[in-house]
Amino acid sequence: MMNIALLLNRLSLGLLFFLAGLNKIRPGWDAVKGFVENAVVPNFPKALPIEAARAYGYALPFVELILGLTLAVGLFTRISAGTLALVLLSIIIAMGYWSAQHNIIDKNVILLTLALLLTLSGGGRLSIDSLLFGRKKGQ
Repeated sequence: MMNIALLLNRLSLGLLFFLAGLNKIRPGWDAVKGFVENAVVPNFPKALPIEAARAYGYALPFVELILGLTLAVGLFTRISAGTLALVLLSIIIAMGYWSAQHNIIDKNVILLTLALLLTLSGGGRLSIDSLLFGRKKGQ
């Protein structure tokens, strides 16, 4: 049962981020630029340079796409999930999670807990990791 739960966790989290990245990239470069200028730059911590906000914003869709795909198939699950946890933490900080405009439990906090679960547990037996790196019987 645990392997099925890990599979469902990986698939849901992976597909969510894969599609989030794809939806930012698919409309074209102007859509990515609009995302950066309208969503990332205004919400980025003011103590950091604007160039950092832009670099983060332009990289984010591609990071979401790659991490989502590797999580969904279960390839390098612990590394992918750990990296995604850091991305989610950065989103929580960048979006001002602790400001009054957010609910007590933000969806990104829930997603962060799912990423941390996969970081600690791995992808389970129903993953490419298990096929490539799983222990053989008798070892």
